[in-house]
Formats: sequence, structure tokens, C-alpha cells
Amino acid sequence: MKNLLTRFEEKAPEIVFEWNDSETTARGWAVINTLRGGAAGGGTRMRRG
Repeated sequence: MKNLLTRFEEKAPEIVFEWNDSETTARGWAVINTLRGGAAGGGTRMRRG
């Protein structure tokens, strides 16, 4: 199981959307880690620029 987790953590995401907020220096990302059978797993992140 540890080997499977390591392989998942080292794999690049399937899709990454990145944007910059036009009013602040914030940057954002929407990440899709995996696409399997019509289901997607991932999340969103915001960081100060």
C-alpha cells in the first residue's frame, strides 16, 4: 500500500488550471489529480502572490 501511495504522490496531475487575480497579487489553482470512469479527484488552492 505504501508503494501505491508513493506512486500517486509522485505522479503529475492530469489537468491544472492556474489564474492570477486582477485586483490583488493572489494566484489560484484548480487541480484534477485523476480522471477515472467519469469521476475526478482534486481540489482548489489560493496563495498570496
